[in-house]
Amino acid sequence: MSEEDIYEENGQFIIKKEINGKLITFGVYDNLDEAMENRDELEEYGWPYRPEPESVKEIEKFIFEEEGRFFISKKILDFNIIFGNFDSLDRAKTLKRKLIDNAWNVNFQSRPVKYGKYIQKTQNNRFAISREFDGTIKRFGTFKSLNEALLIRDDLVSENWGMDKDMILPNLGLEVVDINIGQVGRRYAVFNWEGSKCTIYGIYRNYRVAKKVKKKLIIDKKNDLTYLDKHREKDTKFIYRVGNYYRVSKSFNGELRHFGHYNSLDEAISIRNELVKNNWDDSFLGLRRVLRNPNSYNKHIHKTSRGYDVVNRVNGELVNFGSFESLDDAISYRDELEDNKWEVEEVIDEIQEEKYDEYIFLKSDGKYYVKNEINGEIRIFGIFDNPLDAIAARLDCMRNAWKLNSVLEEDYDNDPGMTITFGLLENEEVDGSGNIFSEMVSDSIEFPVTVGKSYKNRGWAIKRSHLGDFVPILPYEEECIVLVNGRPITGKINIHTRLFYFKDELLSDYLERLYEIDPKIQTRIDLKLEHGKYKLNPNLKEFNNIFFITKFSKSFRKGMFAIPRSASEIILPGLPYEEECTFIIGEMEVRGKFNLEFRFKFSDKSVISSLNSEVEDWEELEVILLL
Repeated sequence: MSEEDIYEENGQFIIKKEINGKLITFGVYDNLDEAMENRDELEEYGWPYRPEPESVKEIEKFIFEEEGRFFISKKILDFNIIFGNFDSLDRAKTLKRKLIDNAWNVNFQSRPVKYGKYIQKTQNNRFAISREFDGTIKRFGTFKSLNEALLIRDDLVSENWGMDKDMILPNLGLEVVDINIGQVGRRYAVFNWEGSKCTIYGIYRNYRVAKKVKKKLIIDKKNDLTYLDKHREKDTKFIYRVGNYYRVSKSFNGELRHFGHYNSLDEAISIRNELVKNNWDDSFLGLRRVLRNPNSYNKHIHKTSRGYDVVNRVNGELVNFGSFESLDDAISYRDELEDNKWEVEEVIDEIQEEKYDEYIFLKSDGKYYVKNEINGEIRIFGIFDNPLDAIAARLDCMRNAWKLNSVLEEDYDNDPGMTITFGLLENEEVDGSGNIFSEMVSDSIEFPVTVGKSYKNRGWAIKRSHLGDFVPILPYEEECIVLVNGRPITGKINIHTRLFYFKDELLSDYLERLYEIDPKIQTRIDLKLEHGKYKLNPNLKEFNNIFFITKFSKSFRKGMFAIPRSASEIILPGLPYEEECTFIIGEMEVRGKFNLEFRFKFSDKSVISSLNSEVEDWEELEVILLL
């Protein structure tokens, strides 16, 4: 039997036929017999082929238009991967640029890549291509020029790095977790295979939204692609939420310029896009700019000590629909509720736990549980704030044949307040049932930090609420009075707390690995309190005021100036932590310093206006803080 029109590539057999001068792919099969059987059937029916409808137009490389909508298409092996579907060409171009910058990997890193994803510059000024697969670095050659390396890298992506069809989506940064749903970092993508075409409809902030899109477009087969626009997360670069308005801002040479406040996000995005096209020349705005400083509070959102509550009155009763750590998350949920007329959709099969890795499960509380079945019982071997720590613990468990301390999962479910510590430490006690309870340590304080760019900045800003009574709340944080060149100003002191670490390559590498997984991952810090806690100066009553010098600067004009530590020490005496302290992060003991920064904030514009006519920029001002 002839093998004409059958081609073997990477262990698979592909049926291809030239029709009207174009080589058409009719199918991909795992064995030759199946391919020949289907080839013979195609021959019997005269090679039926329906060309692409003329309504599909190529706008530019990788971007196509069909029925007024735009999509991005990239061929990998002999499969067409469709990335998204947009109502505007600008949105398609934005995604295309991001995909190319990230070598068509949909798990975007916010950190810019200097030479290109998977490309590093060597010591002899050549450019090497390498990529990690299952913990092993594989190298693909070195090249004289960056352009040559980029071309080879792009060819490797198109050939799926030498792997078969099943690895296309993982190589694009999408790990399949359910039928038609994949995980991209900590978000979820909806995708669908149809023959040799795979459409990735979009990436969504949570599993619930992804399931909605999947049901609408794949299960119900409603080809309403405008439905994607409702749930698509919008590109909000240079756009900031301010109360009920959206502000467009950009920094130029370190100076932040504002381009107005707008009533809707879509309007702000439209203005932002026009500004980018016009190289940030805002002369075209004219009267469209909203020249006001909106301070209105967000409707249905209440700020509380735990974060932001979304509330509304239902049948005369005030109902709390949810609490959120960030204002953006609260606004997003509030908007979704308003779209649904404040009707909360009941999701019966809401995901409570998902498998993150072998023996590692990510639960709805955002923590990573290392679990295994031992003698027919599911046991928990550790609970961690980030996946790297969980992976390290899993490896330790496997090396020790799972003969480490653990807790029955059902016991933990009945008492979720118990603290589980991985391994057996000096301060741990094991009760008769094998449960592990960590002994409370009074000479340390533990708090979470977001990884962010701490690998580069060597530190974090710490929320005051996380520090408990380590840094006491001062009465001056509510209200106090200062005299500036003899003029009284009422305001309040803000205390900013930061923790820095001294140069530590191991810690920087650890934080950078976390950042590459997800910049928003949190890890925990255990700060050792070797010198006790900060306390209000017991002799403060002996002082009537505190005198210091500040300068008439841009910050002062905005209603804020710094109080030098030499002055604030009279209120809150310094401790050795500000020179050097010790803390534990990721099981590493690190040395650094704790920083307290005092600022006075006020809103008396009459004083600013008066001083503006009397003093020059950066002229010294005499400040007296009245105690």
